Amino acid sequence: MPKYTNTIITATGKSNPGRIVKNKDFNDSIFYIRNISGEGYKLDPKTPEKRVEKLYKRTGIKEREYKLEGKVASDLGAEAVINSGDNFSLWDCFGIAHDFGDCKFGTPEINWLPSIASQIVFREMQADRLSATPTVAYDVIANKNWYNFAKEVFASNDKKAYIIPQSERDRNIPEGLDYLIVVHERESMAERVKKKAGIENPNLICFDLLSGCPGWLELLIFSHYTIQAGLAKEIGTGAVETLSDVSDPADPDRMIYADKGGFVKVEARKGETKEGILSHASRTDSEFGEYLTLGKSSNPNYPNKEHLFLKMKGNMLFRYAVNNVPGIIRESLERADLTKEQIDLIFAHQANYYLDSEILGEEGLGLPKEVIKRKTPMNISWRGNSSVATIPVLLDDVLKGDMPDFTIHPRNVLNFFSVGAGPCIDSAIYKVPE
Repeated sequence: MPKYTNTIITATGKSNPGRIVKNKDFNDSIFYIRNISGEGYKLDPKTPEKRVEKLYKRTGIKEREYKLEGKVASDLGAEAVINSGDNFSLWDCFGIAHDFGDCKFGTPEINWLPSIASQIVFREMQADRLSATPTVAYDVIANKNWYNFAKEVFASNDKKAYIIPQSERDRNIPEGLDYLIVVHERESMAERVKKKAGIENPNLICFDLLSGCPGWLELLIFSHYTIQAGLAKEIGTGAVETLSDVSDPADPDRMIYADKGGFVKVEARKGETKEGILSHASRTDSEFGEYLTLGKSSNPNYPNKEHLFLKMKGNMLFRYAVNNVPGIIRESLERADLTKEQIDLIFAHQANYYLDSEILGEEGLGLPKEVIKRKTPMNISWRGNSSVATIPVLLDDVLKGDMPDFTIHPRNVLNFFSVGAGPCIDSAIYKVPE
């Protein structure tokens, strides 16, 4: 009998090309920025051209991709699945990571950020009913059948998970949890993508995972657990976001955001050596949830007071990431009995170029600049930041030859890491099979 059941990536895809928006297209914008006090907003004293130039220096973004007119997130998700060329009739499970659903401009279908689970943890800590936070807190959209399935997945992996319906969000939660998950019983994005992609498997387990920018990595980890539990052999994992729909026209941060869908299929493969997902590490710090939320326009004269937009306290989130992400990467490496020097390629969430460089640099993970440049593919300069979709799209770009300076070889060690709303951090170590 083979010694290991490995979780192996066997297919990737991304959505069709969209509309390219260049930096110069923002030169006619009227921006408002946060007051020094942190309360309220004022008209930006910089010209739009100067603000655009500053953004480029900070993020490395020259252009970004927006969805074509009339499309919604589930359309991009279906395109990514179809473009993978995979035989989806063989899947046992299908999960989609996202945060806002199928949006109309200023009207996200999912109108909360961070996750309800993260908000519950913060509430319980404020009330001194928790001495330590769960390692991971996120939301899931699924039907009632998902509860028992997920409980078996976590129990088989010796993880203490507390899974509750959204209607019971006022419950006190127990100490010592690995996972707190809040389930919203409604139609999932995965169900919509299934229909649009022509997937006819009636037994396919569909669900969505909402965990900010690290959502796809959490979905990958859950898929790994599912395979290790023997409950699935093939799992489709998608990630999609249309951030242009939740970008405030008056907020300079809108220039960071993009739209895209990505897809990665994993499957169980028996072997004599351990390959595929070797280890992972996660962290949630709900007390800093205000760093990335939904809120009203920065423009006090914006006509629609009901619209909600993505609001980021960028400097605070930057410092949080630089201070905490390197430790989670190290933890995942230690669990795989590897060192940072043994990483061949790093697939970082494409938040911004400067942030990723600081996380990986001398004051973070401790890699020299020339090593970061050689080992870290970055597509943010032309794709922008599409939240949960950045890593699967980046992986597909490399595997499909869209980034010829980077190649994945057998036995390579890859690191995936992400940080985002919650705030949450995830890191996973993956060894490419022979």
